[in-house]
Amino acid sequence: MAYKQNSPFKNLNRWFKEEWKTPGGKEDYSEGENTFRPTKKVSKETPKTWSEVTPESKRKAQKEKNTKGRVTKY
Repeated sequence: MAYKQNSPFKNLNRWFKEEWKTPGGKEDYSEGENTFRPTKKVSKETPKTWSEVTPESKRKAQKEKNTKGRVTKY
């Protein structure tokens, strides 16, 4: 049986495959949107995509990001 070494970049590679974007579909902060979610489900560890998050959760997260600078899990 061959030895398989775990890659230290496994999670980072998954992050790039998920294609994180703003609600408007931007990949940067140019439009003033500052909350990002993945657009693709890659594995069971992938957080909810924008289509899986409720509108109420989106509003709450945006408000929290604007006031605290961070968003707790939503």
